[in-house]
Amino acid sequence: MATKPKFFLLLFLFPFFGWSQNDYQKIRLKSREIKERQCKKYHKLTDKIPEDIRFYVDIENRNIVLTYPSDSLFKKIFNHGKDGIGIELVHRSQIDCINEPVTDENGFYGQLLPPVFKKELKRRKHTDEYGNLSVVVGELPEGYDATNSECNLLIIQRKNLCDYRRFSFLAYTNWDFLDMPLYADSIPEGVNPKLQLQELATFEIPFGLNETTIAPEDLKHLIDSIRQSQFYVKAIEVIGYASVEGTTQVNEELQQARANNLAKALQQEQDSTIQLRVKSFENWQQFAADVKGTPFEYLLKLDKAQVKQELIDRKNDPQLQALLEKQRKVTAKFFLQKDISVEDNPQEAVALFNTQVKKNQLQSALYIQHKIFEQVRANQFPEEFYKQLEIPQNISCGSLLNHQALFSYQQEDQSLTEQLEAFKQLDSLLPNNAKIRYNLTVLNLRTTTAYNFDEKEDALYKQIRTLDSRIDKNLTSRLKVNFYLAGTEYYNRTKDYKKKNHFINSVYSVYRSANLTDEELVSTARFLANYSQFNKAIQTLEKRAYSPEAN
Repeated sequence: MATKPKFFLLLFLFPFFGWSQNDYQKIRLKSREIKERQCKKYHKLTDKIPEDIRFYVDIENRNIVLTYPSDSLFKKIFNHGKDGIGIELVHRSQIDCINEPVTDENGFYGQLLPPVFKKELKRRKHTDEYGNLSVVVGELPEGYDATNSECNLLIIQRKNLCDYRRFSFLAYTNWDFLDMPLYADSIPEGVNPKLQLQELATFEIPFGLNETTIAPEDLKHLIDSIRQSQFYVKAIEVIGYASVEGTTQVNEELQQARANNLAKALQQEQDSTIQLRVKSFENWQQFAADVKGTPFEYLLKLDKAQVKQELIDRKNDPQLQALLEKQRKVTAKFFLQKDISVEDNPQEAVALFNTQVKKNQLQSALYIQHKIFEQVRANQFPEEFYKQLEIPQNISCGSLLNHQALFSYQQEDQSLTEQLEAFKQLDSLLPNNAKIRYNLTVLNLRTTTAYNFDEKEDALYKQIRTLDSRIDKNLTSRLKVNFYLAGTEYYNRTKDYKKKNHFINSVYSVYRSANLTDEELVSTARFLANYSQFNKAIQTLEKRAYSPEAN
């Protein structure tokens, strides 16, 4: 947060000599013409000072403290022994926002505290390493406290009152940088929260000669295996192998009947319809392998029609029938499926995520990743569980990698430096991923201060420019505003007022496209007021202030 600098003060106890309103007659309060002539040198000097180089008066522990951002200019303003500062102390009950306050014959309406002249100012002042000055110029009398008092400033030049400045203790210095959320993809719309985990199981089911019904013990083994897996059958692909002795048409009809009966038996175990696909083959390859080295090897020298006729003629040969029985089987591929809710089972959730990534179903994978992260945050899944997610280091998985890095940052309470390094590595791996580049830029800005801005300025500016057409304008505008805010602070600290003013004007020109909240609009107005851009500050708030929805 950027606030008015706080200084370490050397506090002095000093006597107040009972100055009264009348004692200020010692200060020459002259006519406008005489005042302008006596104060000409002062005004000539101050007219050249940038308008945001100004005095601040604050109350700290009942001490009235004057601060000024330039010790060298302060010395020029108060360079004569009779140059000094006076404080007019005003109780807030005297302040009326509608009517002008009642003043005495000299235009004062508060209690005047004893003036402090050059010698005493020099003794009390404290200057920090950046040339910022602070000095105690008075203390609160009885009956006043910091919550109900305001201080006006009198600038005295050679015992002439040359400047009178009223202060209202408005918190215009209390501005802040805009919120810069890190970019994470939201859960894709249209992704069914009931996702499917799929498996493939293959069974070989034997059948007798011309039989189409699976044996009860074989059917029971099959059903028990499927039940134990908690899957249901989505589809069956039946590859039927008939022994070679029948006609092709009879064999195809036989395999279709076997497949239908198998599907019918399994359909009774579940509600969802089983899809059925049938492929039928005469098992000549198996037949050739089985007869080789047997008394029936001579059959390999015959054509298929001759083989079929020979088998019909010898249909009662038990040795030959034993060979043919091996060929009468069905190989059934069961496409199994389970509807799962990601929240129910962490191991299944990870398995499903890894499967979806391998199948390049990245939208579903992103949904599962979100759900797993939610469960880890809610302590429903183990804390380190998300690290089991297998994400390839390639361009197509950029959103998954970005989201994983963000979650790791939040979950492990990584330092800003650690997170910045993680996104530098991702950006190096995936240099064209706009979301990763945006997050890297946000983290770079978060590590940028008024003391290292010059080291990062060029690189940050280029990073932000590359995002202009690739990321939502509201987000890039926030980056720009914060970039210019940091730059203003830096160039004000280094007293490069020309560049500072350029950055202030850039803040004012960009903030409209950043879709600010009411609180952020007020903060921006405070920033502008802090640098004496009061008209811009008013314009920042004016339109919104008259809106019925305004906070």
